[in-house]
Amino acid sequence: MNSINKSKALVSFVLSIAILFTFSLSATDTNDTMLSDAQHKQIIQQFLSEITFLQRQVFDIAQSALRDPSPDDRQLEIRINLINNNIERLNAVIQEYLATVPGVSARNRHVLLTFNVLNLVKSSLYTLSLLIRTTTDAERIALLDEFFNARVTALDTLAILEDLLNRF
Repeated sequence: MNSINKSKALVSFVLSIAILFTFSLSATDTNDTMLSDAQHKQIIQQFLSEITFLQRQVFDIAQSALRDPSPDDRQLEIRINLINNNIERLNAVIQEYLATVPGVSARNRHVLLTFNVLNLVKSSLYTLSLLIRTTTDAERIALLDEFFNARVTALDTLAILEDLLNRF
């Protein structure tokens, strides 16, 4: 189980490096001019790929918490903290990219929707952190409702963003 977590963290780290590398190459290639539409689309799609990976990890934790009403809280907390660190790192990378796009534009909208999806994933992660500490069934049901609402909203926002990117 621990090696799976380490490999997931490694994959996430490699994806982050690839995004940063692509972003820095793209910026260099354009000689400080605006990125092409294709480069912008590729960067957003890379962000979304990593967010989707993080969302799957969050869902895996939810499944673990549902399968075992008293899971190993310490192990789940470690996984939650790891995912949260990856979300924070990705958030910083997206913030850097946001600074390079025009203020009122399709590109800005793409980046802001990317933040929305990432924030919803983080919200569902927070809900799970509460869920693993909850002991009453009523609280668990309410938290599961919150979790799935955030998850569905994230998936809906992701679908909207992917549609916008396809038309871009």
